[in-house]
Amino acid sequence: MQPGNATAPPPPLAAATDQPHPPYGIWHTHNNVSAGPVYYVPYSYNNSYQAERWRYWNISPTDVHSAFVHYWHYSILAVVIYVAVIHGLEWWMSSRRAYVLKWQLVAWNGWLAVFSTVAAWRMSAEAFYVISERGFRDSVCLAVDPAGPAGFWSTLFALSKVAELFDTVFIVLRKRPLIFLHWYHHAVVLVYCCHSGELEDGWTWEGF
Repeated sequence: MQPGNATAPPPPLAAATDQPHPPYGIWHTHNNVSAGPVYYVPYSYNNSYQAERWRYWNISPTDVHSAFVHYWHYSILAVVIYVAVIHGLEWWMSSRRAYVLKWQLVAWNGWLAVFSTVAAWRMSAEAFYVISERGFRDSVCLAVDPAGPAGFWSTLFALSKVAELFDTVFIVLRKRPLIFLHWYHHAVVLVYCCHSGELEDGWTWEGF
């Protein structure tokens, strides 16, 4: 640290102990994030791919975490707009014929299924390790490794909740019954994912 400079921020990753297999790792966030450090279970994947490494996209996980902390509340505004739009669209479709949208729906559900399968596959490796080796408590109270593949895929999982809002559009345009549980589920899950952030406690179970 240079004389006269402010206190230097801690390194992004630091071991909680000098033991060969530390009980947890500590990941430090930006100084402007009040959430404090994130505690996670150290885990090394047998293989990782370039596309699921943060540096491949020139993105820092600390920046992603900071964005979730500072802007998660916009998900509430998104939900308000979502509810207003789908019910307005439902009223607009009441005097119109239903759209078929067969192949559009197949393509939409197809890419969601592929994404969900790949995300579950990549996240489950770390999840099985934590649950089997560390137990239920650590799987709930500690986060996934922020710099690892699970941290990357959990970010995409959270962002996919925005895309999944379009499931409701297909229901309304095809004039299928729009039940309360459907749109309530989409709204609540979006706010939950944005509020908890992709690096917070309990994300081990998102692999399932």
